[in-house]
Amino acid sequence: MIIMQEKQLQEHADILALDEKGNLYIFELKRWGAKQENLLQVLRYGQIFGQYSYDKLNDLYMDYTKQNSNLQDSHYKYFSDSLVEALKISDFNRTQNFIVITDGADLETLNAIKYWKDLGIKIESLPYRIFEIGNKYLFEFNKYNPKNDIILDINTSNHIVNTNIKYSNIQYKEMLNENKAAAYYDKKTTISKIQKGDEVFLYQTGLGVIAYGKVKSNCKMKDIENDKNEEYYVEVDYKWKINPDTEKEKAVGAWEINSSLGINHSFRGTRFLISDQMAKEIKKIAATK
Repeated sequence: MIIMQEKQLQEHADILALDEKGNLYIFELKRWGAKQENLLQVLRYGQIFGQYSYDKLNDLYMDYTKQNSNLQDSHYKYFSDSLVEALKISDFNRTQNFIVITDGADLETLNAIKYWKDLGIKIESLPYRIFEIGNKYLFEFNKYNPKNDIILDINTSNHIVNTNIKYSNIQYKEMLNENKAAAYYDKKTTISKIQKGDEVFLYQTGLGVIAYGKVKSNCKMKDIENDKNEEYYVEVDYKWKINPDTEKEKAVGAWEINSSLGINHSFRGTRFLISDQMAKEIKKIAATK
């Protein structure tokens, strides 16, 4: 239930809303990619509005709606399907929830969200994408999920590609020897997201980054024995690569990357995007090996 929308020249969140329990939701809407500063802004709004008494929330609501009905009565009417009786005044604004809505999210933002959530702050990032189909515009919203291969659209062209060592002790050698990055069977189509001119970092689970370079081709297909087109790959001009069997100490470990950036990123997924900052840091560490 919306109780206020942003007013010009006032330090207000874009949207304030309540759920049926009277908990406050603070929405910050951005028309550009997410940055950590967005989180600090919405948390500042939490500092301001989280201290609001019922009377102050009621004043906001009355000013916003220009109606005579107070917040308590309007809230009960709005949630009449789930409430037996109106909430007590003391039940309003007991907890605050933060929602940052942006057209994409960078890796640092996602890790900042994880940090605040681990501390008990109720905060979510809702990146959106817009699709035009015919004469209609459709919005897709996705909450961050580290188990997804494609986490979300980060504004970057740096890709981590897993070497599939968990399932094959041959394919990582092919990627290095044939200068390519590949995925197979039900995970194969994720490679089609990589474009010529992008940068690829090969990641070996349990070891770290073992190669990086510029992509020379768009996605190609290849048979795996009698299975037609079950390998998708891109050709890569590797500027740096190691032999993971004989040069394990030269791999850029996940712990090194996280330690250097002060984050706790999980390197899961067949292919996923990383920020320019992380790509730069991986190259910097690799140069010291």
